[in-house]
Amino acid sequence: MSRTRWQRKAPDFYWNKEQLAWVAGLVEGEGSIRSHKTRPSQAQDGVTYSYPSVRVDMTDEDVLRRAQEWTGLGNVIGPYTYGTRPSNKPFWSWKVQRKDEAVSLIAAIWPYLGQRRKGQARATLGAFKKGTRYVTN
Repeated sequence: MSRTRWQRKAPDFYWNKEQLAWVAGLVEGEGSIRSHKTRPSQAQDGVTYSYPSVRVDMTDEDVLRRAQEWTGLGNVIGPYTYGTRPSNKPFWSWKVQRKDEAVSLIAAIWPYLGQRRKGQARATLGAFKKGTRYVTN
């Protein structure tokens, strides 16, 4: 297997290309790349900021745990339920919301993303690069 080196917290952290392609497919099929706003309670001087994030929601917890384990990024949280019908299966979320982690993940899976997700990533990273701020009251 070929390996690609991506700078992260530890200088010897490597992501496998096949695993990155698998993670990109997961994000492509089940996830989203979008901006995450800080909560007003976290804001200083009434200003909240927008940060890039990657999120995947699904009913297969093991798949999300594999993505988190392979990348070493984000957290898997849940289970959650939609509504009260017994037929609604619980679901989990893999959230990569730390700005440095989200940017690293987007850069790593970029070659494997389709045009639609690349568009989401461009818009999200463009807003982040410009330092988008949201004023709250």
